[in-house]
Amino acid sequence: MKKRILITGGAGYIGSHVTQAFINNNFNVIIFDSFVGSDETNVLKFKKNKNVKIITGDLRNKKSIDDAIKNNRIDFVIHLAALTSVPESLANPGLYFENNLVGGLNLLESMVNNKVKKIIYSSTCAVYGEPQYLPVDEQHPISPNNPYGESKYMFEKMLNWYSKAYGVRYGTFRFFNVVGVDPKGIIGDSRINPDSLLCNLIDSNKKGKFFYKTFPKLNTNDGSPIRDFIDISDLVDAHLATYDYLNQNGENIILNLGTGKGISVKKAIETVKKFLNKKIKIKEGKIRKEDTRSIYADSSLAKKILKWETKVNLDESIKNMVKWYNSRKDE
Repeated sequence: MKKRILITGGAGYIGSHVTQAFINNNFNVIIFDSFVGSDETNVLKFKKNKNVKIITGDLRNKKSIDDAIKNNRIDFVIHLAALTSVPESLANPGLYFENNLVGGLNLLESMVNNKVKKIIYSSTCAVYGEPQYLPVDEQHPISPNNPYGESKYMFEKMLNWYSKAYGVRYGTFRFFNVVGVDPKGIIGDSRINPDSLLCNLIDSNKKGKFFYKTFPKLNTNDGSPIRDFIDISDLVDAHLATYDYLNQNGENIILNLGTGKGISVKKAIETVKKFLNKKIKIKEGKIRKEDTRSIYADSSLAKKILKWETKVNLDESIKNMVKWYNSRKDE
């Protein structure tokens, strides 16, 4: 009998790629998504697949998520649904705590009520704030400098208490900067307003708009922030590995997912320019106080526990992204 997985946020950028991977591995996938900030571009590719069911719902509606889990006999949850914009979280923190925590609480309660014991949770490197040392490992002090990161860490703590009280077992991922698209070009980043640096840059230039960059003239090699860019395909592989790990009675884990390589924003933009093969329209943006100067991961724990490591470099990620964006119809 096929395992039945619920993927919250399964229509989003990361969610749709994770959905595709589990479908390709012969799982029944139930997508639960509010479609706030994402459209149906990616999930339309799944609609005709008999192993996929799409539910439009909001985690803040407890009955909605409870019905989804109960009526579809869910065995395992992958929790990707969240609001993720740092600037928006600073402007409207209440929205982020309500969406990311109240919605998350409803999900955990529904899991307990329906005896679902395993979950993979999408957290973020934003829980660390400004790093005290590099590379950042999982033992680094937690000090988020925005409500988005705070809400993600608060759910990490909630998840731990539900594990102690009800035996819920979890794998938590602290993602670094996710880039890339499906290398076959079937799906990509279909968010209405992509908030990731490189997706936003490529999308803006395709539409003939200016891309507003932020170079705070930091104390780095070229004055721009240093980031750890991890490809979506590598992220997907970590989800598949953690599913197997938890089903083999693995202990609770919190893992950084990154390449372990710090790349400057300026260098990343130059790489985009190379693959676009045209002049990039860029204007200087305002300095954002919440921007971290430099951050990149120590992912050795993920490698040790999951036998996982990254395979796709930034050039390949950007090449795939440019190809995918250029293949889309002009909006």
